[in-house]
Amino acid sequence: MIEVLSAPAHVAAFRLAGTVSEDDYEELVREVETKLQTRERIGIYVDATDFERITLPALRKRLQYGAKNWKRRGRFQRAALVTNKRWMSSLARVADRIVPQIRARSFDAEDSDAAMRWAAVGD
Repeated sequence: MIEVLSAPAHVAAFRLAGTVSEDDYEELVREVETKLQTRERIGIYVDATDFERITLPALRKRLQYGAKNWKRRGRFQRAALVTNKRWMSSLARVADRIVPQIRARSFDAEDSDAAMRWAAVGD
C-alpha cells in the first residue's frame, strides 16, 4: 500500500506499508509527475517503516520509470528515506554515491520530522 502524505508543495511524500503493488506504484508516479508539472525540482520523502515487499510487476514499473527518466534525474534534489531496516539504509547510501544529482539519505523512524525538513531543503 502507498499513502500520499501531506508535504510542502515542492516535496512528493509517501508512506509505504505492507506490499506495494503495481497500482500503488502507478499512484506514486502520478503524484511525482503532478509535482514536476509545477516545479523544476522536487524533494522526495518516503516513510518505509512498515514496508514489507514490492510485487514483481511494481518492481518492473519502478525500473522502467527509472530508466525512462534517467535524463531527468537532476529534477529530484533530495530523497529522504525513513526506515529502521539496515538494508534499506544501505541502499540509500549507495544511491547517494552512484547518482550524484540526487542527494539521498536515510533516517530512523523517530527522525521522520527531520527527514521531511531535509527533503524540503533546496540545494
